[in-house]
Amino acid sequence: MVVNGIIHGISKTEVLSELKRRALMPFLIKRVGGFFGHPKKLSPKTLYLFAGRLHSMVAGGLDIHKSLSLIANGSTKDTALVDAVRQISLKIETGYSLPEAFTYSGAFPSFFIGMISIGQQSGKLCECLAELSSYYEWETATKNDVKSALTYPAIICCFMVAACVFALTLIIPAYAEIFEQSGAVLPAATRALLAFGSFLHGSNFILILLIFAIIVFIYLRLNKKANNFIQLHMPVGGRIHRLLLNYRLAHSASVLILSGATVSVSLEGAFAALNAPYLDKQFKEIQNDIIKGRNISSSFKKVKYFDEVLVNMIETGEETGNLPTMFEAAANYHKNELERTVRTLKTLIEPILTIIIGVVLCALLMAVILPSFSIMDGF
Repeated sequence: MVVNGIIHGISKTEVLSELKRRALMPFLIKRVGGFFGHPKKLSPKTLYLFAGRLHSMVAGGLDIHKSLSLIANGSTKDTALVDAVRQISLKIETGYSLPEAFTYSGAFPSFFIGMISIGQQSGKLCECLAELSSYYEWETATKNDVKSALTYPAIICCFMVAACVFALTLIIPAYAEIFEQSGAVLPAATRALLAFGSFLHGSNFILILLIFAIIVFIYLRLNKKANNFIQLHMPVGGRIHRLLLNYRLAHSASVLILSGATVSVSLEGAFAALNAPYLDKQFKEIQNDIIKGRNISSSFKKVKYFDEVLVNMIETGEETGNLPTMFEAAANYHKNELERTVRTLKTLIEPILTIIIGVVLCALLMAVILPSFSIMDGF
C-alpha cells in the first residue's frame, strides 16, 4: 500500500528516522514549504478563518482532534493550511501536546501558539479560539488598511524612479551636449546630476540592482532576533510594531489572569505569546523581578518598548488589586491607538509624497533651466 503524507523535519535524516519509526519505507521524499525551504507562514486572513472554524466545532461539542481532521479533509483550497493541520493531527496522535503540535508544523506565528497554550492551561480553549479569530480578523482589516494606504504611493514612487532614471540617462545628457557646444559653464547641480546619470549607465546600473537584491536576501535570511530589532526601530513601521507589542502583551495577560492563572504564570504565557525574540532577555529579567516580589510596573519601566500608558495602567492595577481590568483597558487603548496611527498614515502619506515628487521634479527642471540662463547671459 502506498501512503502519501507530509512530515515536518529540519533535515532529510530526521524525516527518514520518523518514517522508520512508523515502519514505512520511503519511495520518494520531496521538500515542501515556503521561501528558502522554510515552512510557509499562514496569512492573518487564513488564521482568522481557521480559528473561527475551529472555535465553531469545539463550541459545538467536537473534540479538538476530530475538529482538526474535519478541517484537514474539508473543501478548503489552501494547501498550506491543509498540510499544517494534517501535520498537527499526526503529532497529536503520536503524543504531542496541542501547543507542541502547532509549533512543530512551523506554519503558525508565536502569538497564535501562545494563545493555544493559554487556552489549554486555563481550560478555556474555546474562548481563546474565539479571541484568536477576533484578533486576526482585526489584524487582517488593519493590514488591508496599511496596504491600501501604501499601494498608491508605491506605484507613484516606481514611476518616479523610472522617470528620474530616464531623465538622468537620456534627456539631461542630450541637453548637456548642446550646452557644452555653446561654451556655457554648467552649474554645479547640473554637473552633479550628469555625473550620477553617467554612473547609472551600463554595468553600474546592474551593480546597483544586484546590491539591492543582496540587501533584500540578507534581510530575509536574518534570524528572528535581528529581524525583530529592525521591525521595532523602523521610522514609521517601528511605532506600529511597538503598539502591536503592547497590545498583544496586555491582551494575553488579561486573558490568562481572568482564567485564574497567577500573575507570574500569566506574564510568562503572555511573553511566550509575543513574537519578540529581541526582548527575550528583558522578559526574563521582568519574570525574575516578579518572583523576587518586586512591583510589576517598576520592572516594566526597564523595557523602553513598553510605553508609559501600559506601565501606568499596570501600576494602577497593582494599587487597586484589579490587574485584569487594567490589562484589558491597556489592550483596548493600544488597539485604538494602532488604528488611529494607521488612519493618520493614510491621511498624511499622499501630501508628503506630493511634496517629495515636487522637490525631485524641481531639481530635475532646475538642472535643465539653469544652463539655459547661462547661455542667455553669454549673448
